[in-house]
Amino acid sequence: MSKKLKVTLRSDRGYLYFIIPCLGLMIKQYLDMQDTPENRLKARELAEQIDAEIRTNVFDFVKHFPGSKNIEKYKLGRKIAVNATLGEVIDMYKASLDKKLTRKEISKSTRKSYLAAISTVSRYLVLDKWISAFHQSEIQDMIEEMEEDELSGKTINNYMTPLNQVFELAYQRDIVDKNIMDRVKVPRYSKPPIHAFSKTEMLTILDYVNENHTKAYPIILFLFATGVRGGEMCACRWENMNFDKNYYHVKQGFAVHELGAPKTASSVRKVRIPEKLKLVLNDLWIEQGKPKKGFMFLTSYGEAYTSTRHIIKDYWKPTLKALVIPYRRMYNTRHTFAVLSIDAGVKLSEISRNMGHASMQMVLEVYSKPADEDPEENEFDSTFDM
Repeated sequence: MSKKLKVTLRSDRGYLYFIIPCLGLMIKQYLDMQDTPENRLKARELAEQIDAEIRTNVFDFVKHFPGSKNIEKYKLGRKIAVNATLGEVIDMYKASLDKKLTRKEISKSTRKSYLAAISTVSRYLVLDKWISAFHQSEIQDMIEEMEEDELSGKTINNYMTPLNQVFELAYQRDIVDKNIMDRVKVPRYSKPPIHAFSKTEMLTILDYVNENHTKAYPIILFLFATGVRGGEMCACRWENMNFDKNYYHVKQGFAVHELGAPKTASSVRKVRIPEKLKLVLNDLWIEQGKPKKGFMFLTSYGEAYTSTRHIIKDYWKPTLKALVIPYRRMYNTRHTFAVLSIDAGVKLSEISRNMGHASMQMVLEVYSKPADEDPEENEFDSTFDM
């Protein structure tokens, strides 16, 4: 049985033509051959030759069809000199940054930020894949994943700048036919407005999750009741939970699937655990066998969540849709915590300390207590009374 060719032979009004996969397109190329048994045999041999060239990355459209109108139509005049994986081109890009730094064309800070961005992007893409095999849609999918990981539009835009330079480098060195980044749609720069959930909306969400997504209930309640960031919630560990004094000690967080220390000193903090949340966490602790240490919130496979992506996809979005509540990012649980805390009469300094929010620290200038003191009791607990 003969193998299936990438190149398809077809007939149209008595003449043969090929459908040739090239540059991510399916190009229709007539052969100037009438559809006869003899010509079909010749066309089949040519198709096999082109197919072999495509599979080994040496196909030259111009060589086979020098007078074709498709050359100009699809910009097929460029010949690919070599092929390389995305990881290999990234290494070339890093070397080019070093040269630019030596020539003082870029600053040390720019080089550092570009390398950090490429490091992050690399976690979303397959590095050992031929760079010529990447399609615009794959970059678009990556951007959607970043948005689900709650990276801001500005941050994603910043990441796309060096990635665009990587693909442009591949284009300039004849490794790819075109820079696919030219057609990638990036998120808007504008920062989304803060739109907290009302107390009624919050309680409705919690009630629905408790009834329909029981496994996610401790997670969603924890976010609303503490105001922690999603990555901090994913990194919560039992050894940092103090049931006696009703607080959780935030020491780590996940960022782009990697566990690490918070970026700022104010992010290392003790957050108060309302009584209702304490009871839910205690039940979860018992359910897990009263572990002395380990991650608190686990997937169905018993592993830690390294991002909120699947929580958003499996629980958050379906819940808001079912309740017909206007969509807001799960990060807005943090804004909701701040607004409802103020409504409950909690001191602004206590809110600032609980959230580990540097900008609030700048506004307030002085805290009422040192950051290492235990959180004080307040009326926020009653916020979760149904």
